[in-house]
Amino acid sequence: MRIVVVEDEPKTREGLLKIIGKCKDYEIVGVGENGVEGLEIIRSCQPDLVISDIKMPKMDGLMMLEQMKQEKIETQVIILTGYSEFEYARRALQLQVVEYALKPLDVDGFMRTLGEVENRIKKIRMEKVSVEQLIWSYLSESEDTALQILPLLRDSLKINERVQSTLFLIRPHSLATETLKEIVRATQERLDILCMENHHIFQIPQETGYCVLLVDTERHRNLKTIFQTRVLTEICRISTSRCSMAVIVDLIQFRETIGSLQELLKFSFSFPQGTIIESYLAEHTTYQELQYPDCLEQQIVRNIRSGHREKIMADGQSFREKVIESQGSPECIHEYTLRFAACILRVAGEIRGNLEKEAGIPYIMNGIASSESKDEMSYQFEKIINAIAKEEEEFVIT
Repeated sequence: MRIVVVEDEPKTREGLLKIIGKCKDYEIVGVGENGVEGLEIIRSCQPDLVISDIKMPKMDGLMMLEQMKQEKIETQVIILTGYSEFEYARRALQLQVVEYALKPLDVDGFMRTLGEVENRIKKIRMEKVSVEQLIWSYLSESEDTALQILPLLRDSLKINERVQSTLFLIRPHSLATETLKEIVRATQERLDILCMENHHIFQIPQETGYCVLLVDTERHRNLKTIFQTRVLTEICRISTSRCSMAVIVDLIQFRETIGSLQELLKFSFSFPQGTIIESYLAEHTTYQELQYPDCLEQQIVRNIRSGHREKIMADGQSFREKVIESQGSPECIHEYTLRFAACILRVAGEIRGNLEKEAGIPYIMNGIASSESKDEMSYQFEKIINAIAKEEEEFVIT
């Protein structure tokens, strides 16, 4: 909290500075000895809080506050006053002064007053931000700060302990800024067309995708199907995307649910494109034990050395069916595909020169490693097979 102190009495002024200086969250950005100096400092620094005496030379505290009101300077104010001046100080009520502090100051009482004003400032700031910004703050701030944001977020979203809401986490394959903007715009349009009221689209800290929050969804029994066919399908036309889903009541488990949605996305590799992953699917997903196809590797190596193009293509198709399209775990499929691709590239390199010079190879191998779906992995793997199966003089990976 940024504070300006306006006080003409040196002892009181120094005492204020010492008290405030004990709190690392408070910063003194200016000190004035009268209303004229104080007003100049306030105009320049735009503080969160002004602590001002009432009776001061040149311009008293109330005149300064009146001028601030005329100039529409929005800041919180604590008026310092003695018992004899209290009735005089009541005029400050018309100037929207929020707090009074009686002199001589009681240190503990004054610190409580500062804390109350700080909370009021935070609330005012929160009320000025959008729901999406509130959600971002709730997810990114510390647990204590999140608890302070929670009541305002509930009010903004019209959520209580009886309201059920649905969250969708969408992670597009393309992370280009323009693509993400287009996807968010398309999502917004589809939700508007579907007359989905009280919905919010927001990004998540440390997340490359974005979330859709639909409030009060208990009456939408077919919401998953509607979202999958009418929204996700449209998104995937712009960029292949993965999607997970969860239902929450109130916002108590909001942060934990976001983490669960991120974990659920890992299961999307094992399902067809456009499938929305929820906990039920993940819990009932089983993987088959997968053995590395050593015999197939030896066979394709022989065919590469012999230059049998059609056999190389057939071996590649066989690998896709046995490994990439299998029910093995995503980790195992990634490992075996990279191992197989590295082997056949090494053999082709021995025959046709150092393939490390081929700029496309690292890119394709990275594409296999980062593949988020079987279709994507098959596409990257097929590029390698097609390149190796070409005539020797045409061996170029693009």
